[in-house]
Amino acid sequence: MSSLIGVWRCGDRMIDIRDRALLAFGLASAMRRSELVALQVEDLAETPDGLRVLIRRSKGDQQGQGQEIAIPCGAKLRPVEALQAWLTTAGIASGPVFGAVARSNRVSNTALSTDAVPASCAPPDRRQSATIGRRKL
Repeated sequence: MSSLIGVWRCGDRMIDIRDRALLAFGLASAMRRSELVALQVEDLAETPDGLRVLIRRSKGDQQGQGQEIAIPCGAKLRPVEALQAWLTTAGIASGPVFGAVARSNRVSNTALSTDAVPASCAPPDRRQSATIGRRKL
């Protein structure tokens, strides 16, 4: 796990910051891709120990009653810190938490698609190359 975390600590491009937040927050919350991309800033509430997150609808909640979960600050992965860094750097104050990032470093105000999540969470060398296994994790 520590080598995986190290891969996402590198890079200061907007997409790197977003992917770090997406990976750390996704692992800490154990959310499905559809739940991650549906998150709105308004669904997040800061607490002394981390965040409270409202999942409005999920595969297991077809009635849309919603569920609130807690995300701790964490000592190694630091999902709350990664998410706050992303929101601050991207200037996101409302709307979708995770948006697409253009090559020009502009962040879209529309939610990231579920199909984009696996590509975003691939290690950087695999995202940019069709050759798998070039870099040891």
